[in-house]
Amino acid sequence: MDKYEDFTDFMRYDEKNQIVYTSSEDQFHQTYQMSTVILENLAGGQVDSELLDYWKAEAGNGDLFCLCCLAFYFSEGRQDSRPDLGLTLWQKAAGTGFPFALYCLGLFHHKGLDGRFDQALAVQFWLMAAERGQTEAQYALGQAYYLGEGLTKNSKIAASWFFKAAQKHMPGAQFMLGQMYLEGDGGLPVNHDQAVFWLSKAAENGYDDAYAYLGVCYLEGSGVPRDQKLAVDMLKKAAEIGHSGAEICLGACYRKGLGVKEDIGEAIAWYMKAAGRGVPVAAYNLAVIYCHGDGVPEDQPLCRFWFQKAADLEHLPSMAELSKLFIMGLGGPKEGDKGLALLNRVVLADPQTKDDELAIAEAQYYLGLVFLEGFEVVEPDPLAAVGWWEKAARRGHLEAQHNLGLVYMEGRPGIEPDRARSDYWFQMAISQDVDEWEEELQEENHDSKSRH
Repeated sequence: MDKYEDFTDFMRYDEKNQIVYTSSEDQFHQTYQMSTVILENLAGGQVDSELLDYWKAEAGNGDLFCLCCLAFYFSEGRQDSRPDLGLTLWQKAAGTGFPFALYCLGLFHHKGLDGRFDQALAVQFWLMAAERGQTEAQYALGQAYYLGEGLTKNSKIAASWFFKAAQKHMPGAQFMLGQMYLEGDGGLPVNHDQAVFWLSKAAENGYDDAYAYLGVCYLEGSGVPRDQKLAVDMLKKAAEIGHSGAEICLGACYRKGLGVKEDIGEAIAWYMKAAGRGVPVAAYNLAVIYCHGDGVPEDQPLCRFWFQKAADLEHLPSMAELSKLFIMGLGGPKEGDKGLALLNRVVLADPQTKDDELAIAEAQYYLGLVFLEGFEVVEPDPLAAVGWWEKAARRGHLEAQHNLGLVYMEGRPGIEPDRARSDYWFQMAISQDVDEWEEELQEENHDSKSRH
C-alpha cells in the first residue's frame, strides 16, 4: 500500500489513540489536507476497490484517518451510499474527540444526509470541534450564528468565531470579516482599512468572491487609493466565476467609462450575464438603457420587457416603472387597471433597501398624477392626488414637494390656497435640489479625476 502512505505521514497516534501532528504547520492546514485528500478520492464517487479495502482494513486496526475516509465514503460517496453506516462511523470517530470528525458529524446533520436535517444538533458538534480549535467548525459556527441557523442569531458571536478561523487562514471567514467591517456589522466598527485587509487575505487564499468587494473598494477609494483600472481587473476576476454583483459593477463601469473606455455594448453584455442569472437590478439597468436610448436607439418594447423581468422578481423600482408603461401604453398595450394594481402593490410593500424606499415614494407620486389626471383609469380627484403627493413628499420626493408648493400656492377644487404650506414645500424642494446638485457635482469631479 505504498501509494497511500503519504495520506497519513503528517500525523501519528499516541497511546490513547489521539491524533499527534508530526508537522509544525497549523492544525488547519493538516485537517484541510486530510479533507482534500478524502474529497479528491471521492470525487464523482470513484473509489477503487484497492483503496476501499485498505481503508476498511486499517480502520479495523484502529486507524482514525481511514475510519474518517470510510465515513465520508458511505455518507456522501455515490457508490454503495449507506448514510446510516456513514453516521455510525462518524459517531465512532467523533467519540475519540477528534475535532475533524466532530466537525464532519455536524456537517452530516446539517446536510441531512440521513434524510433528517437537524441544524441544532449540527451546531452542538461544531461547537465541540470549534472549542478544540477545528477551523472549519469555527467558520461553520460563525455562519450558524450569523444566519441564526440552529441557534439564536447573534452577529457579535459570529464575528468572534470568524476572527478565530480567519487567523488560521480560512478564506471564507476572512471574507465574512471583510464584509462585516464594510457594513459595521457584528459589533465591528465601519473600517474600510480592515475590510480591505481581510478581503485581500481571502482573495489571496482563493476566495474569488472577495475580488468583487475589493473591486468596489478600489472603484470608490474606500480603504485604498482610488484606482478604477485595478477595480475593473478585480471585478473581472470575480465575474469569471459568475459573481453577478461583479457583472453588474462591470456593466456600470463600461456604461460610465470608469477604469475602461466607455462602451455601451460591453455594458449591455455584462448586464445581460447578470440578468440571465435572475438578478433583477441587472434587468432594471437594461430597461433604463432602452427606455432612455442610453447609447442605443430608444426601444420601449425592450424597456417594458426588461422591467417586466425584474418586476416578476418583486423588484420594487421596476414594478413602479412598469406600472407607468402599463398606464400610458408604452412599449405594449395600454393596461391601466394592471398598472394601478401594480402601483398599489408597491406603496403597500415593506421596503428592504434605500432603492425600495425611493420606489415607494415614486409610486406614491405617480398615484398622485393618476388621481389628478385620471388617465382613463380613475375619476380625477385632486384631494386624493394631494394626499398621495404628501406621502411621497415626506419620503423626500422632489417633484411631489414642488407640486405641493404649486397646489397650495394656486389652490385646486376643494383645496384652499395656503401660503405657509406652499412656502414650506417649495423650501423643502429647493434645499433637496441643492443637495442633489452638490452630490452629482462631487461624483462628476471624482469621475473626471479618475479618467485623467
